[in-house]
Amino acid sequence: MDEDTVKKPIDHLRRSETLELVGPRALISRAMSIAVAPGHPAYDCFYLACAELFGARCVTADQRMLKTVVGTPFAHLVEPLN
Repeated sequence: MDEDTVKKPIDHLRRSETLELVGPRALISRAMSIAVAPGHPAYDCFYLACAELFGARCVTADQRMLKTVVGTPFAHLVEPLN
């Protein structure tokens, strides 16, 4: 992959009026709380915390993550990538 292939979509996102960047500091407390409940790795729980913050869903192909949240209060935050 060349630099232009990577740079073009990033430039597009930077110009987007609907893009909101959220740093890890805004999510760390909630991500750690979520990680404790299902026993899932904390780095994945940052996605769940972000989805929760924005009232959105985390779309993932990570089967382990999908299985881990089944039956938890966080199941509604995750949707499988089809």
